[in-house]
This record gives sequence, C-alpha cells and structure tokens, in this order.
Amino acid sequence: MQITMTARHCDLTEAHKEHAEQEIGHLDRYSDHILRTDLIVSQEKYRFTTELILHVEGVMLTSKEEEADMYAALGQAIQKMERQLKKHNSKLHDYRIKKQA
Repeated sequence: MQITMTARHCDLTEAHKEHAEQEIGHLDRYSDHILRTDLIVSQEKYRFTTELILHVEGVMLTSKEEEADMYAALGQAIQKMERQLKKHNSKLHDYRIKKQA
C-alpha cells in the first residue's frame, strides 16, 4: 500500500509520520485491496483537521476529523475508516452471495 502524506500550514515531524504509517498500516487487516492512501493534515489556529482518503479497487473512501490534538484527529479518522471498510466488505460479500443464488 502506498501512503502519501501532505501537511498544510503545519509541519509533520518524523514521529508524526511514523505514528501515521503505523496506524494506517493496521487498516490492511480489514481489506487486502487497498491500493493507495492519502493523508492530509492541516492546521487552522488551534485545530488540526485530518483527512484520510483510501483508494480501494473501484471505490474511494474518505474520512475527515477535527480536533485540538493531531494524534486524536488521526485516531478518530482511522476509526471512521475502519467502519467504512467493514461496511464496504460486507456489501461486497452480500452482493456475491446474492449474485450466485
């Protein structure tokens, strides 16, 4: 999986990058078909906005969160993405079962 990180109006330290890669890497357990991941972190005054975009075969899933702490914003965006991946996988699985019947 290819991970692209972009920072707007802030700097990403190596610790931030490593933490983000580690958290995004856990999404592999929900889907084997993740092609690319884009992480966009922006800062406006005292708020961090984290946007996570996943490119799965034929589908683009997005999650966006705002928090005062960048780690918290990333964690919440990851949780949202996990729920979306689970739902996407269940839709694929249900479709395949219905198609065969």
